[in-house]
Amino acid sequence: MKTNLLSSSLMLACASLSLSLAGAAQSNDLTNNGDFELGDTSGWQEFPTATSTFTATMDANSGSFGAELQNSDAPSGAVIKQANLGVGAVQPGDTIRISFAAKGDSAVGGIVFAEFFSEIAGGGTSSSEFLGGGPLFSLTSDWQNYCFTTTAGPDVSGGVTLQFAAVTGAATGSFSNLSLDDVSVSIAEFASNGGFELGDTSGWQEFPTAGSTFAATSDANTGSFGAELNNPTEAAAAVIKQANVGKGSINIGDTVNVTFAAKGDLGVGGVIFAEFFTEIDGGGVSSSQLLGGAPVPVSGTYQDFSFSIPITADASGGVTLQMVAVTGAVSGSFANLTLDDVSITGSAGSTMNYCLTSANSVGTGALMSSSGSPSVAAQDFVLEASGMPTDTFCLFFLGTTGGSAASFNGRQCVAGNVVRIGPILSTGAMGAASRAMPDSVYTQFGAAAPVVGTTLHFQCAYRDAVGSGGNWTDALCVTFGE
Repeated sequence: MKTNLLSSSLMLACASLSLSLAGAAQSNDLTNNGDFELGDTSGWQEFPTATSTFTATMDANSGSFGAELQNSDAPSGAVIKQANLGVGAVQPGDTIRISFAAKGDSAVGGIVFAEFFSEIAGGGTSSSEFLGGGPLFSLTSDWQNYCFTTTAGPDVSGGVTLQFAAVTGAATGSFSNLSLDDVSVSIAEFASNGGFELGDTSGWQEFPTAGSTFAATSDANTGSFGAELNNPTEAAAAVIKQANVGKGSINIGDTVNVTFAAKGDLGVGGVIFAEFFTEIDGGGVSSSQLLGGAPVPVSGTYQDFSFSIPITADASGGVTLQMVAVTGAVSGSFANLTLDDVSITGSAGSTMNYCLTSANSVGTGALMSSSGSPSVAAQDFVLEASGMPTDTFCLFFLGTTGGSAASFNGRQCVAGNVVRIGPILSTGAMGAASRAMPDSVYTQFGAAAPVVGTTLHFQCAYRDAVGSGGNWTDALCVTFGE
């Protein structure tokens, strides 16, 4: 008996049903000119071959500019990279989301790799990987989005690096060309060196008094370092801040989470304040508040403090967390703060289509979309697929990574640990289907429900009367927020 599409796809899924969800960071893009909207390739490092070129171009996926890396020098590898990103911000084990738009052209052994490295300060790497496990899959003459999730290595003291290599073979006529746009390397964490594990106070702005000091210390809550802000100057305020973080990533309606560990020593009117500002691009603030509504109640031992701040005003300039050690106007007043594990994270989830769809019996191809929000708390996220033949059968799939493998009349673009999300649905008179995705659905089909920061990949397979009898939509890369 002939095996139908859904049975075949189920066997693919069952081959790796043990699901370990991949997390992904969101919001805080570490790249410099990753979208090439400066109209040049500044912010990128280039390691050319004898004949390769790397230039900005008006052939863009979005905006006004993209870039082209062209290599016809065989055999060789032309390399471009965003190097040593997020020094002090990326921590070992952080989950990192990488996305970009690409298209390409190659011949006679030409291939393109996307590689990711965790860098060690002073030289060397603690981990490296090929994104997607090998050459960049399914490059065509059309722009398509790519979405990957990875984990920072055990030592990221030198930040992280995203590298693209256009590699040619040894045969005559080999070439490898890559067009690139909208490159993003993002983490959930907005604070820079919030754990002071660089052993200094880089990433922080300081506004001292005449006698105040701000320095790293080995008196840490976790890890090897914390920091001390000591202010012995009477009637004065010593200020340190994480300024304008999350610019371009935080919007009205989002929630920003602030956590830190602190202890202190206060004398004769000394107090500690934690303040939060939403900043306006170009200058000024749109809102400000004292976290907790009062001085921070520090004691002689570390305590953890946590605040969730809804964003209700213009945050086009990002947000700022400010710690203030304030003294009174009396002799002997002082305010000392010991600080560690400062974290500023956003809560918004995101979705992005990736992978090319394939023509079917009713048109140019079927597409994934969603409704509701990718919110862990809201529980209203709904998968949607449209552009399929009418009155046929379809089934949604979940994968922990993206991919691109020829399958039936199209491409299967969910990979890693793959799980089918039942039941089998009818496309009805509209050639469309949807599936609500509360937590209970994941557990029903053997997957763990997403938590804040998790990235999952979704796609829909459907029966079609032409070709091999089945096809796939494009795919949806989803990062879940609060």
